[in-house]
Amino acid sequence: MRQEVAAPDRREWPRAGDRLGVGPAPAQKAGTRLSRFSPQPAGGAAAFRLTWLSGGWRRHRDRSVAAAAPSFTVDEARDFIARIRVEYADATHNVPAYLIGHGQATIAHCQDDGEPSGTAGRPMLAVLQGSGLGDIAVVVNRYFGGTKLGTGGLVRAYRAAVRAVLDDLPRAEKVATVTTTAVVPYTLLERARLLVANHAGTLIGEAFAAGVALTARFRAEHYPAFAAEMRDLSHGAVETVVVETSESTIMPLTRS
Repeated sequence: MRQEVAAPDRREWPRAGDRLGVGPAPAQKAGTRLSRFSPQPAGGAAAFRLTWLSGGWRRHRDRSVAAAAPSFTVDEARDFIARIRVEYADATHNVPAYLIGHGQATIAHCQDDGEPSGTAGRPMLAVLQGSGLGDIAVVVNRYFGGTKLGTGGLVRAYRAAVRAVLDDLPRAEKVATVTTTAVVPYTLLERARLLVANHAGTLIGEAFAAGVALTARFRAEHYPAFAAEMRDLSHGAVETVVVETSESTIMPLTRS
């Protein structure tokens, strides 16, 4: 079963008000609210995790802002929730929900943050559980507009806020991958690069010396065909070497 998660990536800052994230602060426009979350080290490099925002729900002058982020451990989810609560400390309620893991092996949590029992966190969690996503945390920040929505209105409001942020969320999946290296002659460099791309690989390093040492990452099921074609391309002169395997690499998905 494919395991979809909210996608961590290194996208540039979007237009003001669209998303929050980490990185150097852009120029602020009037009314813009920006979070600055600390980069989290991953493999020696800073992993930039975006926090995706949605305008959520507006009704009877109530409004909400939903924030979502990838969270691969309970501690990461709790840290994200705490940071959002600080960012939106002026909201009437900051209601969290998260799912860690996927399928049958999940840790699920929600709470109502002062809303009537069962009207906020539980509807949010139900949307997450029905989304097919895992490893995700969401906080809906609700600003009370002066008119009580009632039990049904609250349930609809919190569901709508989570659905809105999930609609815009980039998706990724956890897959088994193989990282390989191969030293190719300069005469084959461009064709070797093309071969990596043709097998849906990611070229992650090139070292230039007497030959060019290419380091690439492939989905595990794509690697054998790549290795065979590399041998054919070089008439047996180039052998690929597996330097790392992983059962849970995060790979972005492209939406149609």
